[in-house]
Amino acid sequence: MSKAISPKNASKFLYPLTHKGIELVPVMVEMLNWGSRYNPDGGPKTWLDRIKQNKKKAITELQDELRSQWRSSTG
Repeated sequence: MSKAISPKNASKFLYPLTHKGIELVPVMVEMLNWGSRYNPDGGPKTWLDRIKQNKKKAITELQDELRSQWRSSTG
């Protein structure tokens, strides 16, 4: 994670994932998927549905979204 000042509120900090953290997304997705088998009501339903439909595509989309957030928070 990195620390950045929010562009909308200078008294607020954002903690976006770094590139190394974003590379861990496949591991986090597997953990989320595993956890959902034992707690079906846990986890973000929209992401769980996307993962079940096409895991590889969901991982790529999530990584792209996180990279975009990282770029916007670092200026």
